[in-house]
Amino acid sequence: MVVQYKKWDLTKGALSINGAPVVGFQNGDIIAAEYAEDENTVHMSADNYGRISQNPCKHGTIAIGLSDNSPSIDQIQIFVDSGEPLVISYKDFTSTGYVQAINCAIQKRPSFTRAREIADRTWTFVTTSLDYKHGSPLPQE
Repeated sequence: MVVQYKKWDLTKGALSINGAPVVGFQNGDIIAAEYAEDENTVHMSADNYGRISQNPCKHGTIAIGLSDNSPSIDQIQIFVDSGEPLVISYKDFTSTGYVQAINCAIQKRPSFTRAREIADRTWTFVTTSLDYKHGSPLPQE
């Protein structure tokens, strides 16, 4: 039996900040999550014995790519200006992938520009607690 899988479609997911849906994404990456440190490191002794150490740190960054005409920008601006910790969640409905981050804060706001064409804006957040899973595509029904 051959199993058919859905094509990846990152727009078929739900992104939220503090429970508020985020919409109006740019072309390309809509969310990117990355740990700040390697998960494992190798330590070698002078006599050439090595060991692998697991790093328990789970802090990192999340970049959210929005189009300049996204209706979510005003709400994100309110959250950022409040100074309160944020919760960022993304669930990919075409796979088992997800991103979950708590205790987030803005690291870098998008630059301010205006032009004839609609620009892309990347909002970059830092977090002390990041968890994500790439996930496999789900079989078609």
